[in-house]
Amino acid sequence: MATEDGKTEIDEEEEKDDETREVVDILTETDFEVKKLELLEKAKKTMKEINNSQHDRTSEGHLTETLRSSILKIYNSYFWLKKSSIKRRTEYRLLLAGELILNDNNTLVIFCELCKTILHSGYRNSEGKSVGAIFKPLKNMIVFLQNITDNRDPNVCKTILEQSDFLKILIQKLHEWKEPHLKQELKENDNILLTTTLGTLHNIAQDEDSIPKLREIGIIEAVQPYIDSSSEIKRLASLAILANVVNEEESRILQSNDDLITFMVKSLKKAMHSKIRRCHGWSVREITRTVRMVARNNVNKRTVVTHGTLPLLVELADQPKYTEEQREAVKALWTLSFDKQNQSEMIENKDNICVIDIFIRHSKSEDSEVRRTCTKALWTMKDGLRTSQYYQQIVENLKLPDASKTSKATNDSHVMISYNWGHQKIMKHICSFLRNSGMKVWMDIDDMHGSTLQAMATAVEKADIVLVCFSQKYKNSDNCRAEAEYAFQLKKKIIPLKMEGGYKADGWLGFIIGAKLFYDFSGKYAFENKMKELIKDVQTSLQEMTDTATILPNTDIKVQALENNHVVSFSSTSSAKSTKMTVEIDKVKKWTPQRIAGWLDKNSLPRNLLGRLTGIEIAFLCVLVNESPDMYYKVIGEQLGVKDILTMAKLRFALEVLDTNA
Repeated sequence: MATEDGKTEIDEEEEKDDETREVVDILTETDFEVKKLELLEKAKKTMKEINNSQHDRTSEGHLTETLRSSILKIYNSYFWLKKSSIKRRTEYRLLLAGELILNDNNTLVIFCELCKTILHSGYRNSEGKSVGAIFKPLKNMIVFLQNITDNRDPNVCKTILEQSDFLKILIQKLHEWKEPHLKQELKENDNILLTTTLGTLHNIAQDEDSIPKLREIGIIEAVQPYIDSSSEIKRLASLAILANVVNEEESRILQSNDDLITFMVKSLKKAMHSKIRRCHGWSVREITRTVRMVARNNVNKRTVVTHGTLPLLVELADQPKYTEEQREAVKALWTLSFDKQNQSEMIENKDNICVIDIFIRHSKSEDSEVRRTCTKALWTMKDGLRTSQYYQQIVENLKLPDASKTSKATNDSHVMISYNWGHQKIMKHICSFLRNSGMKVWMDIDDMHGSTLQAMATAVEKADIVLVCFSQKYKNSDNCRAEAEYAFQLKKKIIPLKMEGGYKADGWLGFIIGAKLFYDFSGKYAFENKMKELIKDVQTSLQEMTDTATILPNTDIKVQALENNHVVSFSSTSSAKSTKMTVEIDKVKKWTPQRIAGWLDKNSLPRNLLGRLTGIEIAFLCVLVNESPDMYYKVIGEQLGVKDILTMAKLRFALEVLDTNA
């Protein structure tokens, strides 16, 4: 690497050193709150100064001294609580990030714009020497962007992704720096910017919502050459970026580079044995996550195992002292277990690595995330474990669902929606419209990641139809894979819904979906048209399954347009919450007119409106209020003439507490 201005390259390992050391907090909680607010106010004042002076320039066209000073203050603000605990530092930095992206004073946007301008015009004079008045504020801003994105705040990543011209200049610079860097001729200041740029892009790439944009600007082509870098920190950063953004076919880039996988595993081992638990500036958690990202594509799962990752991951999974490392380790082990050969070796306990024992032991972990992951991993391996003489009884004790004993016919069947948490908003609307069409729909709307294993398994088992709402995020999710593969194993009818434009199902997901007709809800087509097509298909499929005509409420489905995948307006929504009722419906169906009159009088309900109801109609209202609340309110308003709130309330509560024995 070429030096300039008589300086030497910064020590990348040393720069991270102090940041990783845990310290004992001196300030009380009250004093910390006061100090935190004081520092945030100080930072906000500096942000206003930057906003006011962002366009000021010297006679030479450089940033003014005032602006450079303010930029330096913001750079330093990230480290103002450096001597506090990691927990307090993180809390403060997340609040700082929030202040940075306020609409009236968006310092992140200003930094991106200033960096873009300087990178475009250059920071060297006519003699090729770096000009400090230009380069120093540029470096401070880009390093700050790397630091602030390291907190994994999705709003920060989203803000930077919206600065298209800034991202394009970074990609352009990666292409320009490639050849001199690989020849080790890149000048020092360019090298600093290269390291920081790769670090920033990696931080952003960890946010799954960022992947489509990063792929669009050509990040794969720009980063791929750096996996051959002689700089280990750049090599690791390039590997981590690619692992996050490549699809199944592109993942062969990583598989074919044997030295790269070896380097990743050695880096993890080195970090695990480091006092500061870092290697090349990367933490154990970050490298373990990179292992998992590399392994999430099928072609790499076996490669990762053959390079010796299992013993390292088991060691990390069995130490609760470092919670985030443990979480990443068990998730990586679960991801690897989807490969049949890996799974077989885990069950056979090849080389005495004891992966299954780790899953069993930590399926009772105090940490809920570790506990859920280990339980789901055991469920993924359930069929293989049942054939194991050693683990068979243990699996029975865990009461894992058994597909071979699943009854296909149930009285509680439904349509199941299998989706990724990132698409929940639009899926709620799809679910609501399906319910308004008279269908019983199962959808986990509380916590996709926290859903109990038994609840998920039962939902799949009782489903007549499974709507697989596919996207790159769905394909990358082990939770979604477990659901979809179980539905496929049980030979459930699968109707695919495409949720992401430009994505074509690949890998394991491509195998399940195959050439099936799918409904495109990515925003490419009118929402109302696709919704009507889907409803018709589901209704037809349900009729074919029962071989009888399914009677559905006689009502028009009014579905309004979507704008950018967000509902602009729609006829009705459903809370999707079933009220627990213990009503013997068959008894209600047989109610006489006298019994109905007594029930109306007891609940102060008007006979002139509701006196014509029969027992079977009241029973139907009981069912409707549970399965489709929106349809229920439409029926009582349009067909029964119940318009006032008081009567609506009385009828609703009367149905909830029906006394069939009175």
